[in-house]
Amino acid sequence: MGPKITKEYQEELGKLVDEFHDLFTPYPGMTEVIQYQIKLTSEVPVTCKPCRLPYATSTRQDLKKTFKLRTDVSNNGINAVLMQEHDEKPYPLSYGSKKVMAAERNYSTIEKECLAIIRDLRSSSCTCKVLHESSQPQVPSLQTRVPIAEQDPKFFSSVDNDAEHIVRHEKMQEEYRKQFASDNAVVAKLRNDLDQKDQQLAEFKSNMEQMEAELKQVKKRNKQLCVILAQGEMKDKAQVLLQVDELTLVKDELTEQVTQLTAELEKEKSKNHSLKAEIEKMKGLKHGK
Repeated sequence: MGPKITKEYQEELGKLVDEFHDLFTPYPGMTEVIQYQIKLTSEVPVTCKPCRLPYATSTRQDLKKTFKLRTDVSNNGINAVLMQEHDEKPYPLSYGSKKVMAAERNYSTIEKECLAIIRDLRSSSCTCKVLHESSQPQVPSLQTRVPIAEQDPKFFSSVDNDAEHIVRHEKMQEEYRKQFASDNAVVAKLRNDLDQKDQQLAEFKSNMEQMEAELKQVKKRNKQLCVILAQGEMKDKAQVLLQVDELTLVKDELTEQVTQLTAELEKEKSKNHSLKAEIEKMKGLKHGK
């Protein structure tokens, strides 16, 4: 939707509600309802929780023409407008808006709301609801009886197929969520185990560093002790050698003294033999007389 049409579009909506410019600013590429068939694009905006909304309607409608459902999310909230083109200009039939938080927006909700409009047509009533409560339906903004001749015989089967597709899609999403939750539990457990292993590795690394520091201290002390022992051993050897020298001198002196005494002893023995010989000689002389 170009800027010119956007301006005219806002002017038309401004006739239905005061301060519409503060509530809604449309942009192109949104959800479209064409000939009662929903066509979702990748740019379909998200919506919010169902709630009661102010609405406005217009009687300018033609069931032979294409209906278009425009939705938009802005900073002010979420908005939806049902319209038709007349004279090549978009004309609003009904609209609604609500202020929402970003966390409350959900893509699948807008899809369900669009299908709700088609389901209302199935009961031969063109109920144009912009956003409604699931428990308390809104007052329809547009109701028109569709002639039987103009009804599409394949329309309801298409609606059933779309509904079945949505249900199947929701089931798949639910299965994915369960599997994702299970995977998250396994990942959380593995992450917890990994954190414990990391903590153990950190403790082992700290203990290893502490033991390496202690080993360095022990090696340093052993080196100092070896130096001390070597110094003491050299000192002891020197003292022993000095004592050996002293003992050698004493031994030499004693050996010399023993030699002298031995010589004197031999002299004394010789003297004793001489004296004994003289005594024997004198005794023999006395017996001869």
